[in-house]
Order: sequence, then structure tokens, then C-alpha cells
Amino acid sequence: MKEADRSLAKAQSSSQKKDKLSKRLDDAVIAMESIGGAVRVENEKNEVLIMSQRCPLSAAVAEHPEVCKLAETLLAEMIGSKVNEECDREGTPRCRFHVPDVGRLA
Repeated sequence: MKEADRSLAKAQSSSQKKDKLSKRLDDAVIAMESIGGAVRVENEKNEVLIMSQRCPLSAAVAEHPEVCKLAETLLAEMIGSKVNEECDREGTPRCRFHVPDVGRLA
């Protein structure tokens, strides 16, 4: 599944590599929202957090927490950067993805 997700993201992101960081982040948010997430982006110093109060994949995450890694891979490919999955799977799952050192991506 991770490889399928990666190839989907690569196909979508190949033309985005030259886009500005803000455009790549916007596109990543749109991708997450298209699968049902209510996503927001927060900038903290030289880092970005991509979060959702409700996981769009919560039905799958409940039994397969590794599904969060698929979203991590999708975001990393679309943004063109390392992304760390820090999702909260207690109770109602909530998404949280950390993009460190965005200064080098701009």
C-alpha cells in the first residue's frame, strides 16, 4: 500500500517540485481534504504542522494504525520534504504531521 501511495503522490507531485512551498502545502491540504479531512496548517518558526481534528481514515486507522504512514508518504511526496507522522490515535483519531526545517524548501 505504501508503494501505491508513493507512486500516486509522485505522479501528482512531479510538476509541483518547482512550485513554491506555499503552493505545495496548499496542494497537500487539498489532497487530505479530498479524502475527508478538515485540515489546517500552522507555521511555527521554521517548521510546519499539518493537522486535522478528525482523521479522514479513522475507520481504517482504528484497526491498522500503519495507515497514518500512507498519509505521511503522500504528504512527503507532495511537499518534497521529510514529513513526520505524529497522529493521535487515542479516542477519536486526529491527524498531525510535522514538516521540519521548511526554510530550505521555500
